[in-house]
Parts: sequence; structure tokens; C-alpha cells
Amino acid sequence: MGDRLSRLYSSALLCFGADEDKKKRELIETQNVADQLVYAAEKALKEHGDKAGEDIKKNVQEKIDVLKTTRSSADTLAIKSAAEALSKAMSSIGEAISKQPPQQSGNEEPPPSHA
Repeated sequence: MGDRLSRLYSSALLCFGADEDKKKRELIETQNVADQLVYAAEKALKEHGDKAGEDIKKNVQEKIDVLKTTRSSADTLAIKSAAEALSKAMSSIGEAISKQPPQQSGNEEPPPSHA
């Protein structure tokens, strides 16, 4: 009976350990996604911020700051929530860019005229 109990106890410890490993892995993966999202958002602001309004840039920067702060926590759900908020804010940059008329660079030739 004691041997069986010992095996059950060992199995329980292994399951608990596996659950903890799974939580740690999920946290690390979530933090990595957050890092990538922050990088992409900062790059988008740098490259396309001039095409977005000040309110959009300010909103995106605020979401970046929140995600950077939240990312250092061990709260996977909070990190995911902050990442989702930043993703939504970033979509407003894309919308602002898509509303801009296409710009022609000075080195393009005008289309040939068919007179």
C-alpha cells in the first residue's frame, strides 16, 4: 500500500511540475510576442507616424508604454490584454495610411500621351 501511495504522490508532483512548466512556457511565449509587437509598433510609428494624426500617434505610444510595463510582469492575461490593445491601436495607423492619396516620387516618368 505504501509503494502505491508513493507512486501516486510522485505522479502528482510530476503533474504539478508539468503544469508549472506549461505556465512558464506560456508566459515566456506571451512575453516574446509582446516584445515583437512593441518592436513592430515602434517601427510603424517611426516609418509612418507622419501619415497618422497626433491623436493616433499618442494613442499608439501610450499602448506601447503600457505593454512594455505589463510585459515585465508574470501576468500572462494582462500581457495578452495589453498586446491586444496595442494591436487595435496600430490598426488605426494602417487606416490613416490607407486614406492617404498615393504619392509619386519625383523620378517617375509621366505616362506617355497618346495624341
